[in-house]
Amino acid sequence: MRLYYHVGRGAMLELGQIVDRYQIGEKIAAGGTADIWKVQHTWLLSEHVLKHLRLASPEFRYKLIEEGRIQAVQEHQNLVTVTD
Repeated sequence: MRLYYHVGRGAMLELGQIVDRYQIGEKIAAGGTADIWKVQHTWLLSEHVLKHLRLASPEFRYKLIEEGRIQAVQEHQNLVTVTD
């Protein structure tokens, strides 16, 4: 699975919804500031995981983007690859 970060500006996601080029599947986890969803790439039909930030605060959006940047350059068998 590959991880896709989405800064949702507080918007809720729904099963079947299209976000960018991904179709929302089931919610697989929820935390204090973000939800994790299974998604499918609409063109390639590949499976991915989307981390959707629920809070609209600019500080939280910045932290999520920084987390994605840091994780995107890491390579380890126990880490999910960040692609977007």
